[in-house]
Amino acid sequence: MLNIAILLILLVSAISVGFGLRYLLGKQYMPYHAQVSQMSWEALPIRLQALIRAMMKVIGGGMLALGIALAWLTLPLSKGEPWATGAILTLALVNGCINVHVTLSLRKVEPTAKTPVAAAASSLALVIIALILANMA
Repeated sequence: MLNIAILLILLVSAISVGFGLRYLLGKQYMPYHAQVSQMSWEALPIRLQALIRAMMKVIGGGMLALGIALAWLTLPLSKGEPWATGAILTLALVNGCINVHVTLSLRKVEPTAKTPVAAAASSLALVIIALILANMA
C-alpha cells in the first residue's frame, strides 16, 4: 500500500511540475483565460500582458515548488515518519482547495471556459487517497 501511495504522490508531483513549467515558460495566457476575458492575448495592452506574464511566473513558481516539495516528502513518508503525512496534507489542501475554488470561480464568469477543474480536484483527491493508503500500511 505504501508503494502505491508514494507513486500517487509522485504522479501529483509530476502534474504540479508540468503545470508549473507551463506557466513559467508561457509567453501568453492559457486558452481558458482568453475564453473568460473574451479577449485574445494580442488584444491586451502591452502593460497588461506584462502584468499577466509576471503573475503567471509567480503561479508557475509556486506550482513547481509544490511539485518538488511533494516529491521530497515521499522520502520521510516512505520511512514512516508521521510528520510527513501532515506536511503533505497541508500542502495539498492549501494548494488544491485554492485551485479548485479559482477554476470554479472562472467558470461562474464564463460557463463555457475549459478551466482545469478536473485536474485540480483530481490532484487533491489523489493525494488524500495516497495518504489514506500510506497510513493503512
